[in-house]
Amino acid sequence: MNEVRHCERPKCLVEGCDEPKKCRGLCAACYSIARLRVNSGLVTWSDLVSMGLALEVEERPRNPFASALEEKLESKKQMNGAMDDVVADAMQQPAPDAP
Repeated sequence: MNEVRHCERPKCLVEGCDEPKKCRGLCAACYSIARLRVNSGLVTWSDLVSMGLALEVEERPRNPFASALEEKLESKKQMNGAMDDVVADAMQQPAPDAP
């Protein structure tokens, strides 16, 4: 019979919470509550870090899909801009005389 191995993920840093951490050392539920408090202006992320209730943001490498999508969108935007210039130039040209 195959044995299933589970990786032990680090737990949420909030005392009494045994859920696996997701972001800033917090599990999804604790992070959600923290984010609501930060968004409401009650505290800042720096406050939570200094109180030991959150970690600093971890730098992550940029997601390859996000980079590729951004590059494609920028290319499309440039092409559309060039096409807009062509159309604008054509609109400024006098119309040819009809025979």
